[in-house]
Amino acid sequence: MKILITGGTNGMGKGVAKILAGLDNQEHEIIILCRSKELGEVVLKEIVDTTSNKQLSIILCDLTKLSDVRRAITEIQSKHEFLDGIFINAGLGYAANRVVTKDEFDSHFQVNYLSQFMLTLNLLDLLENSKKGGRIIFNVTEGGKIFWDDLQMSKKWEVM
Repeated sequence: MKILITGGTNGMGKGVAKILAGLDNQEHEIIILCRSKELGEVVLKEIVDTTSNKQLSIILCDLTKLSDVRRAITEIQSKHEFLDGIFINAGLGYAANRVVTKDEFDSHFQVNYLSQFMLTLNLLDLLENSKKGGRIIFNVTEGGKIFWDDLQMSKKWEVM
């Protein structure tokens, strides 16, 4: 299986990448979407050392920049004919202050929702090309809440 994992350099994403890389005689190919080349390479080495699976790669993408998401989509499409799964895991948690991205969106809204959906929607063709039935898994936190009347969190930031 060929799986794309967003946020695969720590926590749940890293754990899923490590487990999948070690299953079934290391036959799974894992692609980790991350914003740091250095951290991504450290995690790849750790997973290879732990599982012996060398079918691992990183694609750089800062989800706070829609231009990075577009570039990552293009890179994934050019390097891969199919994906068997996408594990959507990257996200921003609590922050003391509201941060607006270069694209003029609330950073939480952009990273946790817009960028993830942009990525997923643009990779549906690769999932459809899967011979194993492409799957999308969204990992969300229990405490997450969408304020539909204030998606940019410009009015309700203090409520968080």
